[in-house]
Amino acid sequence: MPYPLLADWHKKVTQKFGVLNEKDGTAIRSCFVIDQEGIVQFSNHTFDANEKLQYEEVFKACESCGKGE
Repeated sequence: MPYPLLADWHKKVTQKFGVLNEKDGTAIRSCFVIDQEGIVQFSNHTFDANEKLQYEEVFKACESCGKGE
């Protein structure tokens, strides 16, 4: 994948983005597209990896903020 991805071992970012399941300490499967200025341009807090349409939405968001080139 030609885009940087984030690993959040200490769950600090997960917590700040509101996708930490406090009950069991795991991240809720989500997807965020953040532009070069650090602004969230797209978020999906219920990302389903089996749903092809959701990938298309993510790639469209990447293209719209200049990262799909």
